Amino acid sequence: GALIIDAPMQVVFEHIREDQIYNIAISLLSILFVTAILYMLIQWLVIKRVGVLYEYLTAFAAGDFSVRIPKVWRTEDEITRLADHFNAIADALERHQKEQREIAIVRQEAIAEERERIAHELHDGMAQLLAYLTTKITTVRIHLHKRSSKDAEGNLDQMEEVVLKQALEVRASIIGLKLVGQGGTGLVKSLREYVIMCNRLSDFRVLMEVGPGTEGAYI
Repeated sequence: GALIIDAPMQVVFEHIREDQIYNIAISLLSILFVTAILYMLIQWLVIKRVGVLYEYLTAFAAGDFSVRIPKVWRTEDEITRLADHFNAIADALERHQKEQREIAIVRQEAIAEERERIAHELHDGMAQLLAYLTTKITTVRIHLHKRSSKDAEGNLDQMEEVVLKQALEVRASIIGLKLVGQGGTGLVKSLREYVIMCNRLSDFRVLMEVGPGTEGAYI
């Protein structure tokens, strides 16, 4: 059979045009909706997270080493791994700074104690030396008045021996003062400087030989 419909073409074209407009509108709305969803996802997953990273990195670069990037996202991607890596570096740097502060405090305390000890030694040694010299000078003067040159010379020899001994102790204290506070330098370098100072302050020559594998030692 055959169905014959008598309808004007203008009406048919009108319906087709309405269908096309409807389909185009639906397509545009769908595109706009998908675009909005993608924009929101990009903003949340990328742009906002990068902004947070930039904020904390800026604070860290300004000297605030206590900052840590919070884990507000539950995604496992490159940005999350970058944040975790930054937090690990910040933790390691903070521990290193804490250790350096503790080392500096211990070093300063050791320097103060060493200087105080050397000061006491110099004070006690010089006080005893001066008292001894005063007594010996009086003794020498008495011997000279008695015209006992042999006894006077013996006392002068004793005075010379004591003065030379005290001079060596003073030189050793001077070397200690110059070397104190040089912690963190190479052990071999410090020993070399100590030997050089000893050779400058004394007629007794010291030679230093360094074995292999000791250049990197630290004190």
